[in-house]
Formats: sequence, C-alpha cells, structure tokens
Amino acid sequence: MLIPAAWVLLVGLVLWIAPNEKTLGNVIKFVYFHVALVWTGMVLLYLAGGLGIWVLIQPRPTVTHWMRWIAWVGLGFMAAAFLASLPAQILAWGGIAWQEPRTAAILRLLAVAVIVHVANTWLQQPRLEGLFNTLLAGLMAWMLSATPLQLHPRDPIGTSASLAIPLTFYGLTAICLAGAVWLIFTLGRRQNPA
Repeated sequence: MLIPAAWVLLVGLVLWIAPNEKTLGNVIKFVYFHVALVWTGMVLLYLAGGLGIWVLIQPRPTVTHWMRWIAWVGLGFMAAAFLASLPAQILAWGGIAWQEPRTAAILRLLAVAVIVHVANTWLQQPRLEGLFNTLLAGLMAWMLSATPLQLHPRDPIGTSASLAIPLTFYGLTAICLAGAVWLIFTLGRRQNPA
C-alpha cells in the first residue's frame, strides 16, 4: 500500500506546484493529468501490440503473460484518462463534449479494447491474443492520425513558451509510466506464466 500512496502523493505534489496556463488558468492541471494518463495508456497499448507481433510469430508463455498484463494495465490507464478528461472538459469547455472527435474516439477505442481483452481472456489462444493486441495498437494509431481536432489544440505542450509547462507534463507522464510499470510487475508476479 505504500507505493500506491506515494504515487498519488507525488502526482498530487507535481500538480500542486505545476504552473497555471494563461488561457486555462488552474484548469490546466486537470489537463496535465488527463494527458499524462492518455500517453501512459498509449505507450502500454503500443508495447502490448509490439509484443503481440512477437507472440503471433513465436508464442512464448512468458512473453504472452507479460503482454497480457501490459495490455490490461494500458486499458486501465486509458479508462482512467477518459475519466480524468471529464472534469477537464466541464471546466474548460463548460460541459462534456460527447460528440467532440477525440472524446468519441477514446470511447470507441475503449469499447473495442474491452471486447479484445475479454475475448483474449476467454479464448486463451496466444497467437490470437497477439494478433488482437497488434490490431488494437494499429487501430489506436489510425484513430489518432485520422481523428480531427476541434476543441483539442494541436500541440500545446510542445509549442508552449514556458519551459515549466512541458517539464510538468513530461514529469507527470514519467510518474504515470513508473506507476504503470510497478502495477504491471506487481500484478504479473502474482500469477506465474503458463
């Protein structure tokens, strides 16, 4: 219990000292957290997709085992990212923009990911699991490139004039990734690879 509490404390501390932004003000802190969760979820789902190629070609129990945990934790982070987007949307846009292309895209991705992960759990066929995780990563990449930006800005972190804004974002993303790695290893070690 100590590590999750320390993780929450560290995230809270970074958000507390994080700089405000001239347009969004203090609301940017919700956005920092939301985007750090999104990036963490995407990294994990891409990693699961990459391992999926390996498992598809040459299934190994250990690789399959860790691919499963990486995929599940990635899905969890994407779901948390969606939930974290809700207060950010309400505060920044005055309500939840269900029809906004990025919001709709993450909901579609979550729906497909849940179906893929439940099917993988039921099927227990490593090659199919590898294929499904690879296809899910490909779908995510396609959705990201094909989804237009309406309310979301193009690259607010990279184009910020303030160094503190990207440092905060990348710091939070690193903390989220570290938490994800801890969670993957904690959960994955409880069950021996079959």
